[in-house]
Amino acid sequence: MKVQWKKNKNLKPSIILKKIDDEKRLENNRVSFSGFEFHDAMVAIESMIDFPSIADDLDKHTLVQKTVWQAAKSTKIEADKFLIILKENIVVELKRRNNNYYLLTSLSMRLLHTKKIIFDGFVFRFYKYDFPKKFKGRKKLINENRDSKETESNGYIKVVVEIEAKSETIATNKAMKALDILRSFFLYTM
Repeated sequence: MKVQWKKNKNLKPSIILKKIDDEKRLENNRVSFSGFEFHDAMVAIESMIDFPSIADDLDKHTLVQKTVWQAAKSTKIEADKFLIILKENIVVELKRRNNNYYLLTSLSMRLLHTKKIIFDGFVFRFYKYDFPKKFKGRKKLINENRDSKETESNGYIKVVVEIEAKSETIATNKAMKALDILRSFFLYTM
């Protein structure tokens, strides 16, 4: 597995890492950052990294952010050391075990006679009225934390997407992409 800087003479990670160094404050082995340039630098650094294909499903933003915080504890962030720390973080993430996650949503479509579709490691279950009983506590929790009142619309069906992933973020991103593919398939076939 190789993590490296993208090969482009216009990309200079050392300059961006120096900006991050200039924004950091290190006290008692604790790091803090001041100013808004730090956030811009984070985005820039992330765009300069050539991630290995094995890391495609990982949350790269979180990995880079974690690496910056770890690397910032040294007196100066070195580009090569940064990549070493990033690679270690990728290995740790890849070793995490998968958990089952469920994404509950609704889609504007006619209910097909299909109750379940298995596609590319995802399980899509369709419900005409309500989600299954095991998800009932979800509605109360959402209503307690919601700003506006929920409205039910005609023509929407409930969908539960089941997926295995290493984290909630990864599961959500993958499930949303799979939903987009499924919706485009339904649009294409109707």
